[in-house]
This record gives sequence, structure tokens and C-alpha cells, in this order.
Amino acid sequence: MLLSRISDISGMLRERADDHVTQLARTKPKLEGTLYRLPVYSRLAYNKLGVATGIGRTAIRQFETLANTKKPRTTFAPLSHRSDAQRAMAEAERLVGSACSYVFEQVSERWDVIAAGREPDTKQRARLQLVCSGAASDAVKALELLRSCTGASANVVASLLERSGHLFRWNGWKSK
Repeated sequence: MLLSRISDISGMLRERADDHVTQLARTKPKLEGTLYRLPVYSRLAYNKLGVATGIGRTAIRQFETLANTKKPRTTFAPLSHRSDAQRAMAEAERLVGSACSYVFEQVSERWDVIAAGREPDTKQRARLQLVCSGAASDAVKALELLRSCTGASANVVASLLERSGHLFRWNGWKSK
């Protein structure tokens, strides 16, 4: 008797909870402004870019610090004096910086379209997702360039370059 009563009560509570969840799912948030009218795919793609470029920029700063202090085994000058290290640093800066610039340009175009009350077309949607993914891939390329120049120093667990590489691998990001 008690078990059947408890079962009845839990069934009623489950029905009420289901009703509330259904009502919440049907109602859209009533937030105003261009930011809240951006399609979800745009906000998600843009978040991916933020994480990847943040890791890429951290790797660039770490490499700069390491290059100024590390002396390769066969030389007396720091790593920063080697032309391959300078080229890797410049290439990494270019990859991350240009990728971010192109994404910002595309986001700005989407913002203007949505602020004008229009919906982005399929081509615009695809382009934004493509440039965000490409920027993440470029950040991985930048990290790989820097890690290849540091030699064994990038394999030390305490190194931010190693941890950055681990974060990229953990997120499943690869350079194209």
C-alpha cells in the first residue's frame, strides 16, 4: 500500500516536471540585441577560435622566453639568434595573427547583416565556420613550428609548449 502510494506520488511529480521542461523548451529567451540574434553555430565556432588562438599566443610567448634563455648544445649564442628560430617565431605570429584578423572580418560582416535585420545566407554561414576552423588549425601549425625549433625542451612536462600541445591533442585539433 505504501509502495503504491509512493509510486503514484513519484509519477505525478515526474509528469509535472516533464510539463515544466516541455514549457521551458518551447519558450525562447526574450533577450534583445544583435548578440542574441547571432545564430548558435556562429557563437560556437567563435568560441573554438578563442581557445585555439589563446593556446597559440601562449605558446608564442613561451617560445620567446625560452629562445632568449636556451643555448643549443653546439653553440654559445641563445636560440633566439638562430635564423630558423627567428623564422619559426615570425611564421607562428603570422599564422595566428592573420587567422584572427580574417575571423574578425567575417564576424564583423555577420554582425552587420544581423544588425540590419537580415539572416546570413548559407554561404556566409559556411564561410564563418570555415575560417574559425582554419584559424584553430593555423594555431596548431604555429605551435608545431615552435615546438620543432625548441628541440628536447618542448618535451619537458613543465614546459608550456608541451602543455599547449597536449591541450590541442586533447581537443582533437590537428593542423591541416
